[in-house]
Amino acid sequence: MAGCNNPWAASMRPYMQRLLGTDSLGAKTLDLLTAAWAKSTSDTYNSAIKPYFQFCEEQGLPPLAATTATMARYIAWIGERGTIKATSLQPYLSAVNGFFKDHGAEPVAQGDLVAKVRRGLAASQVSLQPSRTRLYLPARILVSSLRLAKDLRTQLTDTWTQAQAELILLFRACLATVLLATFFCRGGAGVECRSGDLLCTPTGGILLYHGTRKGQRGTSTERKLLCELPASAHPDIAELLQYFDAARTRFSAGKIPDRRWAISIREPTTNWTADTLTAWLQRVLCAVHEQPPDGFAWTSHSLRKGAATAAYSIGTPMQKIKFFGGWARESDVVLDYIDPTVLPCPGAWQLFGWMTPGGPPPNVTRQSATDGISEPQHSLNGHISNIEV
Repeated sequence: MAGCNNPWAASMRPYMQRLLGTDSLGAKTLDLLTAAWAKSTSDTYNSAIKPYFQFCEEQGLPPLAATTATMARYIAWIGERGTIKATSLQPYLSAVNGFFKDHGAEPVAQGDLVAKVRRGLAASQVSLQPSRTRLYLPARILVSSLRLAKDLRTQLTDTWTQAQAELILLFRACLATVLLATFFCRGGAGVECRSGDLLCTPTGGILLYHGTRKGQRGTSTERKLLCELPASAHPDIAELLQYFDAARTRFSAGKIPDRRWAISIREPTTNWTADTLTAWLQRVLCAVHEQPPDGFAWTSHSLRKGAATAAYSIGTPMQKIKFFGGWARESDVVLDYIDPTVLPCPGAWQLFGWMTPGGPPPNVTRQSATDGISEPQHSLNGHISNIEV
C-alpha cells in the first residue's frame, strides 16, 4: 500500500494476519494499520529503534526475546556508548515498547527496574560544570547574518562548484538563520521543512506552510497554518532565497531537493534536527565574531526567543507574534519566549517593523540597522560531503 510508514511493518505482518484475518478485509485492515503513522513519526521511530537492534545483534539476542532485565542492560549499554543523554532516553524506550506491542508481545521497556537504572544513568551523566542558560539571540546578530548573506551572494557564482563549498555552507547558514527567525520557527520544524513548504511567491513575498509544525503533523492540509511575509517586508531576503533555489537546482542537475535547506539531492538530511540549526548558527556566529556572554548559550531555540523578544520590543501586536510563532491564541506560553526588559533597536525595526501598526519610524533606516557591525570573515573550516551532482 502506498504510504506504508511503519518501520517494522514487514515483521509485524504475520502476527497481525493471525489477529485480523487473511481475507481481503483483513488485508485492507492491515494496510491501514501499517500506514497509520505520518512519515515524520515513522522516521522518528525508525531512528529510535536502530540502537536496540544493534544491541540485540551484539548480544546475540532475538529482538522479541528481551525481558525487563534485558532492557536494564540495554540502558547500561547506551550509557557506555555515551551518545544518548538519560533525559533523552524516553523515545528510544517507547520505540521498543511499540515494537513489542505491534508484534503481540507485552512491552518490556518499563517498570521499576528500568526506572531505577534510568535514574542511575542520569546521575552518572551529571555534568561537573553547570549547564549554560539559553539566551535570546539579539536582533543585531540576525541583521549581521543577513548582511553577511548578501556579501556572500556577491562572491558566489550562479552555478556552484565544489571549490565554493565553504562559502555555500556559510551562505546557507546565514540565510536559514535569518529567514527561520523571521518566521519565529522552531529549530526542528525549520530544518525539517520541505522545499514546497517555504517558497517565494510570484509577487515577491515569502510563504511558509507549516507542514511540520509541532502538534500539526497529522493535521489535514486545509487545516495547517500558512504564514506570509509580504513582498514589501523583506524583498532582500526573498531575492536571496530565489538565488539559493536556482543555484541548488542547477547544482542538482535540474532536480529540486526535497528538504528546503538541502544543498543538493545527494546531501544526507535524514538526521537533521534542531541541533543541525544550532550548528549552522554557530558557524554564523564564528563568521561575524559574536559569542554569548559567559555562562550562556545561543542555540536554535535562541532564534525563536530572539525573534519574539525583538518583535515585542517594538510594539508588534501579540496576536501577530502568536500567529507567526504558532502559539495558541488563548495561551500565555509565548511570554516564556519574551524578555520584556529588552529595548527596541534598529535591528528589531528592520526585521519586524513591518508587523507593527505604523511601521518603522522615519529615522530608522536599513543602513542604520547595520551600523557598528564588523565586516564578516569567511575563512571557516568546513566542507560539503556527498552533495556533488
